[in-house]
Amino acid sequence: MKSDKTAPVDGPHKELFADGGLSGEGRLKAGKRHGKWTFYYKNVGIKAVGKYIDGELDGYWEWWRENGRQLQAGAFACGKQVGWWRRFYESGQPWDEGEYANGMKIGEWKVYEKTGALKNSKTFKPKTSLAMPTKPSPRGSTTRTSPATTVDAYMKALEHPHKASIQELRELVLSVDPRIKEQVKWNAPSFYLEDNFATLRVQPEPILQLVLHSGSKRNAHPKKFELLDPQSLLKWPAKDRCVVTFSSSIEVSQHKAAIKRMITDWIRQL
Repeated sequence: MKSDKTAPVDGPHKELFADGGLSGEGRLKAGKRHGKWTFYYKNVGIKAVGKYIDGELDGYWEWWRENGRQLQAGAFACGKQVGWWRRFYESGQPWDEGEYANGMKIGEWKVYEKTGALKNSKTFKPKTSLAMPTKPSPRGSTTRTSPATTVDAYMKALEHPHKASIQELRELVLSVDPRIKEQVKWNAPSFYLEDNFATLRVQPEPILQLVLHSGSKRNAHPKKFELLDPQSLLKWPAKDRCVVTFSSSIEVSQHKAAIKRMITDWIRQL
């Protein structure tokens, strides 16, 4: 792989294979990859899409195999893996999934057979501090960050046509109850009390959905939730899971009161 030597230090930039074929394209800032980048296989097809901040992988990334099926997906913060990650077999079936914090596996990781059946699971306990990585301040000091800052880093790196609405929904959920906390899970802002109960689905763009659910652990006999929905905002893929889809920022603002009431009622039924 080689860089296009005619490319400027700032602005659009292309990277080439030895034969001159396009291997990657994006933008440079002060000579470093910055913003959205797309990488390609030598023969055909997209290999990876994601974002950089000052040369470091940041935000949501996706990789594909040469056959076009997804290989893996997950998020970065300051170049280290964070949040929910998932890998896939060539058939498209899930291979494994779990959570990272500061580049280390944490919590329960599940591995699946090629048939989709659960093969095994393992719980990882962090061996060191899971504070998010930070860059030195001008005086050379560093500070630790909280789980909320993890979402702040995610939002900073996010490029999405509804970014303002995503932030608006994030603030709305947190305003419902002072006990609510947030984290990056399933490659998106998620909200929890004792367990996760709400997630903002923002991929693939331009999708924006608020998903209310009963947690990260599957229940063989899920509880049935009930919500008042006079405006018919909800879709119910399962009796313990409902989805609100937004097509514009105006819809988010119009339905804030209804959404807040639904979240309040959902929490009461957890």
